[in-house]
Amino acid sequence: MIDSTPPEGQPKERVIEINEWFTPFEDYDQIPYDKPRKNDSPEIRHKGKYFQLANVGAFNATLWWANELVDPDEAEGEKYLLILPATEKIIDGRELKSEQEKMELRPMALTVEFEDSKLIGKTLPFNLEAELPSGTIISADFIPFSLSLFDNTPSEKEPPSTFDNWKINGESFHEPIIPEVGSLIGKLQFRFVPKE
Repeated sequence: MIDSTPPEGQPKERVIEINEWFTPFEDYDQIPYDKPRKNDSPEIRHKGKYFQLANVGAFNATLWWANELVDPDEAEGEKYLLILPATEKIIDGRELKSEQEKMELRPMALTVEFEDSKLIGKTLPFNLEAELPSGTIISADFIPFSLSLFDNTPSEKEPPSTFDNWKINGESFHEPIIPEVGSLIGKLQFRFVPKE
C-alpha cells in the first residue's frame, strides 16, 4: 500500500475509491495557476489538483491552455469534444481558435495523469468516466502517453494518462475542451471504473 501522507506543512490529498464520484474542480476559481514547468512556453496556463486513488497511487487532474492548442496549423486533424453548459460537440482542432474568439474565453483541455513512479509505462485496468454538465458520460483509458501516440509501442518512461484516449458514444477524440468558467468547470464529476 502506498503511503499517501504528504510532506509536513502540505495539505493532505483526498483519497478516492474506485466507483466513487467526485468533483475535482468544485472550487476552480480558488485554485491558483500552477507555476510554469521547466520546458513550458511562457503562454501556457494550467491548473491542477492532486488526489490519491486508493491502493493505486497519486494522480493529477489538470486543465490547461496553450497557444498551440488553438493554433489551426498545430491542431489540424485532431478531434476535440467542446463542452458547453447544456450540450457538447465534436469539433476539428482547426475550429478551436474561432470557438475561443466566439466565447471570449480560454478553451481549457482536460488531462488526468498518474504520478506514481511504480506506474510508469503501465496501462491501468480501469477507465475514467466524466459526467459533463449536460449529464453526458465520456470515458478515457489510462495508457502511457507515447503508447497512445506511437502505434502501441510501450514506453517505459511515460506515466499512464487520459491524453488522446477519450471516447464519447464509442467515438474517439483527443481531449475534452471546456470554456474557462468556474461555474461550468465546477460541474465536472469523475469516477474510476474497472475495465470489463
